[in-house]
Amino acid sequence: NILSSEMHDLIDIPYNERNIPEIGDADWISYLQTPNFLPPLFENMNHSEVRGWFDENMPKRAKYGVYNPQAGGTLNHASLEYAISTLRASGIEVYMVAIPHHPMVYEYLEPGQIDGHNATLNYFEQEYGAHSINWFWEEWDQQMFRDRNHLGDEGRVYFCERMSEELNQMLE
Repeated sequence: NILSSEMHDLIDIPYNERNIPEIGDADWISYLQTPNFLPPLFENMNHSEVRGWFDENMPKRAKYGVYNPQAGGTLNHASLEYAISTLRASGIEVYMVAIPHHPMVYEYLEPGQIDGHNATLNYFEQEYGAHSINWFWEEWDQQMFRDRNHLGDEGRVYFCERMSEELNQMLE
């Protein structure tokens, strides 16, 4: 079930078997308007439990690709290139937003480890005039995170408030 739900685009599983209403069904708009967020995790832990999770898991996870991004040449870069170039060619402004991760993540990163992330944002700004909103390096309150890299309830509210201010300034 896990594999089929993750690979639905490759193996053509009908929407109703993925718990997604068909496009045009009565529930379709409600489905789009009501995100299915992950349940709270860190929000239900105290500081020492969160610290324990990081001490146990982050040395290994700091080696994952998300924390060692390449500056170009990946399938993600090719996808971004296609999407951004297509949108810009149609006169549509593109805003790339990078949110921070849980503040304890940064203790496990080496200097320069995320340089590929910054290089990617810079490339799309320079090549296509995309707008970069790089909050990755900001330290948001720990209570804003569901886990190491997903916003919880407080974080999503804060993100929406900040994003609306940012977009209003850019659009003026």
